[in-house]
Amino acid sequence: MLDTYFTSTIAISRGSVTGNKTTYAQVSSGVPCHIQPTSGELAPGQFGRFSKNFLIMSRVELRIGDKLIDGAGKEYEVDAVQKLTFRSKTHYEAQARAS
Repeated sequence: MLDTYFTSTIAISRGSVTGNKTTYAQVSSGVPCHIQPTSGELAPGQFGRFSKNFLIMSRVELRIGDKLIDGAGKEYEVDAVQKLTFRSKTHYEAQARAS
């Protein structure tokens, strides 16, 4: 049932830290998901930047710090993740901001 809402796709890149540098490598692509803005307003972010916040749902594991790129090339950074079960199927809900 929830899968019918997964009308977008994303590529997931996961970071690894070496010394004081973080590098990202793609771990999945073409992942079905649902992307929904949490509000129409810009929210204050780090370093004085403003960005829009989004709810992203997927069956594939998402982690804090992951970078997601949707089919249109828009990039998101995951700030929080919750693992949930609905009708005996697990999915992940992430709070992310557009970068």
